[in-house]
Amino acid sequence: MGEWAVRELLDDIFSIKLPILRRFVAINESMSHGPITISSTISPVLKVLVLRAIEHPKIFSYRGLTAIHIHEVEFKGQELLSLLEENPSLQILELSAGLCQSDDPADDEFSRPFQHKISTLIVGPLRVQDVKAIFDEVDFQNLSEIRFDIHEEIPALELPARLRPFVQEAVSLKLEEDSSGYFNRLVFQSHPHRSYDITSLTEPSWDGSLRNIWGPILSQSMLSLSASGLTTLEIDIRCLPDNAPWALFFRTCCSSLQHLILSTTDMEPFLDAMNTDIGLLPNLEILNLRGSTIIQKKLVEWLERRELEGGYKLQTLLLPYQNDWEVSWDCVHALAKNVEVLEDVQSSDDSDSDHPVPSSPTSSLES
Repeated sequence: MGEWAVRELLDDIFSIKLPILRRFVAINESMSHGPITISSTISPVLKVLVLRAIEHPKIFSYRGLTAIHIHEVEFKGQELLSLLEENPSLQILELSAGLCQSDDPADDEFSRPFQHKISTLIVGPLRVQDVKAIFDEVDFQNLSEIRFDIHEEIPALELPARLRPFVQEAVSLKLEEDSSGYFNRLVFQSHPHRSYDITSLTEPSWDGSLRNIWGPILSQSMLSLSASGLTTLEIDIRCLPDNAPWALFFRTCCSSLQHLILSTTDMEPFLDAMNTDIGLLPNLEILNLRGSTIIQKKLVEWLERRELEGGYKLQTLLLPYQNDWEVSWDCVHALAKNVEVLEDVQSSDDSDSDHPVPSSPTSSLES
């Protein structure tokens, strides 16, 4: 069906005003001529509106509208605020194309602060000043899920101050970078139904290399998190910053940490941080290293010293598959009450493998 035919069909549908329609989904798969603009009156009882590459007039007054999901159409900051103010029943707002940047200062002005009980707010890409403007104007009474994709031109992004009260009581934190290294993600979770997901952009240096901004991010996170609230920490970063920021972060925020998942190509900064103070992570019970490249002797030395000097022994240690080990299996098995080694699929399928995978405490590893 051609684009004009689609426009006419939509106009005919909306002219009826569909008195019982509660959910409307429209997807435009062809953006060659830009988004299709539709009527501002779909149904007087509409509850859920989902649009992709469909431009709705920026007035959304449906009284009982509870969810809006709009993709591939940008909004101005003022339009987002007006959308919230005009729809007090809104519980979910998703604007995945984010907020467009404007050179007109008037587009960033909104002088009517108001309260709202929305629970889920998903916006991106946007800027730190957009985040500030949103939280300056709206007093969120019931916000339980935030997902912001913050694109900044500054080299090291700080956690916006307006978000700090929302992440203060987090019990779970995920630090993650994408495969390109350009995007850094922080996910704070204070209970199963309350999470704050912030993705930021790392700008390359003048020579094209990527800066490691995790040190500054850890410092900012320490300003936001309660002293001992974290119980679960997941780190998925290929190249960790040096040991000093980690040692300070673990000391400040992780005294109650029970579960650590670490995926990295270089464990040395982590192990160096642990060895600065054997009392770090005193309540750690589960250490999952299945996504990491293991520094075998240094890992064993740390865990043995941790038990000998501090009296701390892991409940569970999860390790990746490796062909060659520098220590005996008995030594590895003694590091925790339960040690599990991820099997190598190729090796397990090859009965003639020269390096069978250890699968039980009695299996041997090369000395």
